Amino acid sequence: MKIKTKLILGLGTILLSTGIMLNIAIRNILSDKLETTIKESLNQIMVSTTEAFKYRTSINISNDNSEKLKNESEYLLSYMSLHNECTAKIQDFHGNILANNTQPIFDDDLATQINKVDKTNALIMIKYIDSSCYGILSYPIFIDSEYQGTFSMIKDYSSLNKDNLETINLITLIQIVFFIIIFTTAYFITNTVIKPIISLTAGVKKIEEGDYNFSFNTKRKDEVGILSSEFIKMKDQIKTQIQTIKEEKEKILKLEQHRKFFFDNVTHEIKTPITAITGYSEMLASNMIQDEDFNKRALNRIHSESLRINKLVLDLIEVSKGQTQSTEPFNQIKIDSIINYTIEDMNLKAAKYGLHINSTLKNGIIYGQENRLKQLFINLLDNAIKYSNNSNEIIVRSTIDGNKYIIKISNLYYNSW
Repeated sequence: MKIKTKLILGLGTILLSTGIMLNIAIRNILSDKLETTIKESLNQIMVSTTEAFKYRTSINISNDNSEKLKNESEYLLSYMSLHNECTAKIQDFHGNILANNTQPIFDDDLATQINKVDKTNALIMIKYIDSSCYGILSYPIFIDSEYQGTFSMIKDYSSLNKDNLETINLITLIQIVFFIIIFTTAYFITNTVIKPIISLTAGVKKIEEGDYNFSFNTKRKDEVGILSSEFIKMKDQIKTQIQTIKEEKEKILKLEQHRKFFFDNVTHEIKTPITAITGYSEMLASNMIQDEDFNKRALNRIHSESLRINKLVLDLIEVSKGQTQSTEPFNQIKIDSIINYTIEDMNLKAAKYGLHINSTLKNGIIYGQENRLKQLFINLLDNAIKYSNNSNEIIVRSTIDGNKYIIKISNLYYNSW
């Protein structure tokens, strides 16, 4: 269900509930006023009829008060019924009916009310039958201060009730018209003002959730239309800026990944030339080997590894400036030559620990990165030298299994080879 429909239904529900409660309140007020009017009328009738009882019994010559009531009952009933436009019932304190012209439909109500009347109180009941309304009055009869019986009367107030109902219906009609006017006005306001504001609010919510793929009508020429149009422009600008930021962030992350990868690897890669330079320079400085070919080869290795260190330093400088280093390409490599080349350099370090690297390698060609492989074998042999126990030899062997070139390095005294 659309927000607009929900809003209109919600507003309509509020107005309808308010109208119903107001109508109930008005009905209660008018009903209370009607019943108050009926009670005041019956109280006035009670005063006048009480005086009639006193007057008629006072002129009766009988010495017995009960006889006076009995003798005057028919007259009093006729007089009071005619004078007050009502029906009535007179009975003595034994419950004997002395005079009665009420309708049988009220017998149960009269019996219930008369049973509740005693020497000290009067009772009033208001009874509704369909659109008719009746007031029922019962009070004790006293003659010469002696309790003699009960007088009850029923008076029709249907005309007052009719006027009351007509007033209620008129007020209800006015409320319905007022409700229609308010609802129509609310619909107009919702459609012309609140609906665009709801759309803008929903748009703000979507932006908060990171959703920029939405739009709404901005063809209106009033202030709300201008606001909607500017909002869409702002949304599109934010979307563009976020996309730009995202792309720049991805570039930075990629650059950082390249930097980290380079620095993580260069610390290992630099071991290769340093190991070779250190080993060969120590051998030359000690004059341990009087071999011109070896000395020449050692100088060449020191020179080549120095150039390699220089290249690594230049690479570090480039990376520190924010420039990424291209990765080493993959080429076909004679793997046994790479291993022998590394063993030749690492044997210089192994000799310091009284160790010797013994190798037996199969000829093989693989597809890979030469410098990364040199770095790998230097790390493995370096660890084998550092952690060699109970052995004076490090063994390097290789085998070929199908399209796999398998290399095994061991610094254990006992091995399965």
